[in-house]
Amino acid sequence: MTALGNSDAIDGTYAAIYGYDGAATTKASTWKVINSLSPAELITPGQGFIIISSDDGGMFTFPKSARRVSATPQDNFISGRQVTNTPSSFKLKLTHGTNVYDDTSLYFIDRNGTRGLDVTYDAGSLGSSIGTHLVEDSQGLNLAIQVLSTADLTATDYVIPIEVNLAAGQQATISIEDLNAPAGTKFYLDDRELNTQTLLTSESYSFTTSSPLSGIGRFYLGTSSSTLSTPSTALNSVEVFSIASSKQLAVHGQLFNDSVLSLYDIRGRHIDTYQLDASQTKHVLDVSHISSGVYLVNLNNNSQSRTTKLVIN
Repeated sequence: MTALGNSDAIDGTYAAIYGYDGAATTKASTWKVINSLSPAELITPGQGFIIISSDDGGMFTFPKSARRVSATPQDNFISGRQVTNTPSSFKLKLTHGTNVYDDTSLYFIDRNGTRGLDVTYDAGSLGSSIGTHLVEDSQGLNLAIQVLSTADLTATDYVIPIEVNLAAGQQATISIEDLNAPAGTKFYLDDRELNTQTLLTSESYSFTTSSPLSGIGRFYLGTSSSTLSTPSTALNSVEVFSIASSKQLAVHGQLFNDSVLSLYDIRGRHIDTYQLDASQTKHVLDVSHISSGVYLVNLNNNSQSRTTKLVIN
């Protein structure tokens, strides 16, 4: 996986091998993700897979050192194989419709696990109805795998944005599956539309969509119900990122109060101000009049303030 992570031809969010897992009849997302969390994984000769290029593309060559030979049958991406010596982990499972489900994986490791992008450890999703977004420095991308630190099993100063994509009128259930974590591990699911919290490590959560649901803003996962039930982490759970293709800023997530986004250049000079409505979980702001460069973005709702740096292309 080192070669994938070091190549400019590969998108860093998708520095993994994606193989068809043969579960299309029961699972909406049919890709098995192989990355640095599964270093011993071998692929059967002739088995198809894909890798995701960066926007600029380029040439990528699998190094000869990556080749392995085994006398026994190896992986054909069919689900159900046992993985040994795994770190603390679990899957968030979304069940909707008859025998149709998607899942997304969370791992907690001592090394290479951070709240930002961990190339060849975090892995983007290819069309799943459920996934997570990065806790920090998110680019608004849905992840099939997110890796955090072991300390985040109990830390209470963060929440994980959960992306769910469903049509209106869908009955669905979110649950935790394959929990492999120390006894007493607790994760709560926060439904900010209905203002409810569920201890997901003990029970599942069922709901019905009254309108189409997409992206983040409704569901968040955290280790403490008190953290989720107060607005103290509200600004930290809001994503702000640049959309280079349309020269826009995107603000995704649930604001507890109407807020102001102020844009400054790297020298601290004020460039522009935008009003954000707390009733909306997605805002798209036109920055086509602003020159390309590095800027500071400040979110403020009178009681809280958060500043982050981003690049506008």
